[in-house]
Amino acid sequence: MRLRQLQRQNEEGQWFDDAYAFEDNSGQVIFRYNLTWGRVGARCNGQIREAGISLEDIETVIPPGEGLRWLPIEVIADEAVEVFLTNLDERCGIPKPRSIAQALVTQPNF
Repeated sequence: MRLRQLQRQNEEGQWFDDAYAFEDNSGQVIFRYNLTWGRVGARCNGQIREAGISLEDIETVIPPGEGLRWLPIEVIADEAVEVFLTNLDERCGIPKPRSIAQALVTQPNF
C-alpha cells in the first residue's frame, strides 16, 4: 500500500501526525482525517475522488503551508498494513468506526 502522512505544527514548533492519504486496492486515493477537519476533510475527499488525484498530486488539493506539511510517499508491506493503519489512526486522532450494535443504547425495562 502507498501512503502519505500529513503533519501539523503545534505552538511549540513540534510536528505531529494529523491526517493521511492512501491508495485503496483500486488505486483510488482516500484522505483519512480526524474530527477537526470536519466538512473540509469531506470536501477534500470529494475533490480527490472526482479529479482522480494521485498521492503525488495530493498537494494540489491540500497544499502545504505554514504549519502544515506532507511527508514523502511510503510503501507499506501488505502484511503490515493493518497494524500500521491502526497505529497511524491513533496518532492522528481518527475515531474508530463503531458497529451499529455498539451505537445503540439499550433502555432498562421498568
